[in-house]
Amino acid sequence: MTFRDAAIQILLSAGKSFHAKEIIKRIIDGGLWKPAGKTPAATVSAQFYSDIKNNGDKM
Repeated sequence: MTFRDAAIQILLSAGKSFHAKEIIKRIIDGGLWKPAGKTPAATVSAQFYSDIKNNGDKM
């Protein structure tokens, strides 16, 4: 599962928004994605920013 798919799953199941740090915590705790870097919250934030910039609100 990609990080993006895992984040979408977390957000849809919760039905509310979270800060990137909470999203990454839930993804890791749920075993949905294993980060390779030292700053997974920064990775998540950067990927969210990029995805929103490129895709807007399309899913």
